[in-house]
Amino acid sequence: MESQRRWYAQQGEKAEATALLASAGQSAADKPRPGRKAPGKKPLDEYTMAEREQIAFWMNTVAEWREFRQGTGKAADLDEDFVERLRARYPDLQVSRGTLYRKWQAVRADDWDALVDNRGKARKGQSSIHPAAWDIFCGLYLTQRQLSAERCLELTEEWALQNRPEALPLPSVQTFQRGVRALPPEVVFYAREGPRKWWAKYSPYISRRYDEIESNAIWVGDTYTMDIVTRTESGQLHRMYLSAWVDARSGIFVGWGMSDGTKSQNSVNALRDACERQGTLPLMNLYNDNGREYLTFDFGGLGHRAKKTTANGEPKFQPLTIMERMEVKMVNAIPKNSRAKIVERSFRALKDRLMRLFPTFTGGSPQEKPEDLKAILKSGRQVPTDAEARDILDKLIQYDLNYSKYDGPVVADKGKRKIDVYNENCVREKVPADPGVLQLMLMRSTRPLKVGRAGIVTIINGVPMKFWNEEIRHYMDQKVYIRYDPADLSSVRMYAADTDQYLMTVGRSPLEASYGEDPEVLKELLKVQRHSARSIQKAVQVLRAAGREVSPMELALDIAARNAAGPVAKKNIRQTEIMYDRETATAPPLPMAVGDPGDLDIARMNRNFMTWMEGDTDDGEDF
Repeated sequence: MESQRRWYAQQGEKAEATALLASAGQSAADKPRPGRKAPGKKPLDEYTMAEREQIAFWMNTVAEWREFRQGTGKAADLDEDFVERLRARYPDLQVSRGTLYRKWQAVRADDWDALVDNRGKARKGQSSIHPAAWDIFCGLYLTQRQLSAERCLELTEEWALQNRPEALPLPSVQTFQRGVRALPPEVVFYAREGPRKWWAKYSPYISRRYDEIESNAIWVGDTYTMDIVTRTESGQLHRMYLSAWVDARSGIFVGWGMSDGTKSQNSVNALRDACERQGTLPLMNLYNDNGREYLTFDFGGLGHRAKKTTANGEPKFQPLTIMERMEVKMVNAIPKNSRAKIVERSFRALKDRLMRLFPTFTGGSPQEKPEDLKAILKSGRQVPTDAEARDILDKLIQYDLNYSKYDGPVVADKGKRKIDVYNENCVREKVPADPGVLQLMLMRSTRPLKVGRAGIVTIINGVPMKFWNEEIRHYMDQKVYIRYDPADLSSVRMYAADTDQYLMTVGRSPLEASYGEDPEVLKELLKVQRHSARSIQKAVQVLRAAGREVSPMELALDIAARNAAGPVAKKNIRQTEIMYDRETATAPPLPMAVGDPGDLDIARMNRNFMTWMEGDTDDGEDF
């Protein structure tokens, strides 16, 4: 104790303060203060960036202060001097000797909470808004009507006046807006914008591993409204449609076609173009959306729209689809899910790289429309025709867009040309398609038709058509369907509707003429008509006279005469012998139902009958 007293006397206040700080720090480290979490329990990364900056500031400041106190002089004077220096360096900082001592204790105890400025956080999470009023406000604000916060506050205040006066007065609109900002953003967005927009912006999605896909394994298809204005042959201005198939691995356009409408035949033509350009059929899948240009009964099937039976309960007619004949599977994307189709991003590259080169570029939205477009369209000098646009775009897509740099999801292929990525990943041998076989695969089909006197009558692309030949009479009144190539309607292939068996190829009906037709043409048509009648007449005669030397009517008369004198007549006579005996010429006596025959009084029976006929309804005893 004496040595300690002498040491205190030598060191003075400096040593005393140091000892007090050490003892205080030790006690703080051993026993945390009530109401506070044990120091060191909360990880440093759970603090905000601003809070971590405060912790770092005080740790550096305390270390600097401890080093400053090693100088000569009294500890109290050194501490005051350091505080003055600290205030001069940070004018907005409120600091004192006690502040330094407390921060030193916190540093020794690893108590990060004590180094953070917690002023104003005591009421964090609390609100001055009445809970009932907040519920009403949220119910009004979180709707797809998208009412403003000011309007919702007005309606909430009106509700409170009538139902909950104790909730008044309501806080300002800024208070309610802060409450809304505290809600999860995606919840507010879902409530005010709707599930579809939420799905596109906030919903999680599954990313595909494109590096595992081969070239030609999956082709993705879609139809795109071209962002340029062209002129038809009649001079009308319009925007054509581009139906295209894109290789999922490389992103190149494997096949495409341009038309003036969105029809399923455009997708079939683009698929035919892809098979011819690449010299192969798709190896696995065709991936596209749920549009009618793909989900038709003869292309990819009706999908989720298919019905097993008709309205009268009969099985639904379903021929082999084009996809089934090609032995590939059609996969349909989730509606409103543009991420699932790489062709959507390919169309964006098509617009930015090629469409902007045309003077009649319109853009995908009013914001993208050039200001000089109206003048260009009005003059008409720079507007390309449909044929010119097709010719230019065919070359640009094949030799410019497909040769551009790959920008897909596979990092290893970044910087390569798309066509090189396509060729490098053609690891499987291509499956070539013979032109004739390909034509049969891509033929369209009709619904069941009945063969009539005019042959097969149907409507293709809005045009009534007839197909007839002399052999088609063998299938009169039978249900068939036809497969046809829209590019060549000179003939169609006829199949049985129930067995899907190929029957014959039928050409266009020649039996058509207009008013005022050339007599020579009519003469030839009448020859065809008479020849058909003579062939039918000859076939009937052959059937009637087959294996017979007499006419059918003579044969029928002879059969009837023989039956009249033959076993049939005798059989009938034997049946009548029960009622009449030919040998005695009398009928056999009939058995009596009841009573003795001698008791019958015929005269009495006749009198009773006459009485009844005169209208006497009295049941007398005569009966």
